[in-house]
Amino acid sequence: MRVIPLLALLLPLAATALERETIELAGSWETVRADGLKSVPETGWTSFEVPGTVSGFRYTASWFRRAVDIPASWQGRRVAIRFGGVRWNSRVYVNEQLAGGHFNGFDAFELDALGDFFHQLDGA
Repeated sequence: MRVIPLLALLLPLAATALERETIELAGSWETVRADGLKSVPETGWTSFEVPGTVSGFRYTASWFRRAVDIPASWQGRRVAIRFGGVRWNSRVYVNEQLAGGHFNGFDAFELDALGDFFHQLDGA
């Protein structure tokens, strides 16, 4: 009988530990078509709504970018970025450093090694 009250106390703690804070990345991004991925183009960026579909031909790649404000309270925490689907070969950069990528069509994927990059963001 004494186990039940203990479990009743632990369950709310477990539920609290599982809660996630998120930043929604859908919305307005910038994009530019490119002939390759060797360097980020300086000009030609246009607004693009994510999620969305890029269609066309005669180009081999597109760059997408967006500034994200990370709360200072997230310092030292595990931070992940999740993509619902990216066409073919993707590379993800944080503060101009390669953070990871994914090779496959439209599969969801998550990169959880981003915590090391966030200490370099403004105000941190």
